[in-house]
Amino acid sequence: MTNKSLTILLVFLMIGCSNTNTVKIGYEQDEGNIIDINSGDVESTNVIKKYFDAYNVRDYETIQSLEHDDVTFYGPNGELVVGIEEHFKLSKEFLTAYPNTQWTINWSVSTDVMFDERPVENWVTTGLSITFGDDSMNDISRVVDAKIIDGKMKTVYIYQRQLNESEIE
Repeated sequence: MTNKSLTILLVFLMIGCSNTNTVKIGYEQDEGNIIDINSGDVESTNVIKKYFDAYNVRDYETIQSLEHDDVTFYGPNGELVVGIEEHFKLSKEFLTAYPNTQWTINWSVSTDVMFDERPVENWVTTGLSITFGDDSMNDISRVVDAKIIDGKMKTVYIYQRQLNESEIE
């Protein structure tokens, strides 16, 4: 192999190895400004996986360990839940009323919002199926959009819709 060929090969290898796989995938508008959204660290999707795995086995300690003390949830019907203690109380009430509830993650992606004037924000958006285990047509599809800071959920937006009969099979 010639020196020139070897040099070209090394340059391609270095470029390939230095690629962080960060890719511009979209944008958001913030006060009229277009802010790039890039692919984020896939490791933050593990926060969401651990979170719903813990819910499925009712591991409240792990659930709380994955939330900031001042976590804020914006529910699908306009609910606002602020703080880890309020969320814990409501979660226990919900699971007492619906003890067979299970969460299944269908997909999850991590993105970074690339602000110029403030720190980059990492968001994980996850599609879930939620079943209540009672065959009552109450199963729902949910999208959860969670800001992850230091491996914990800080702000969470929840959107959902009722599944129709053809989707429940």
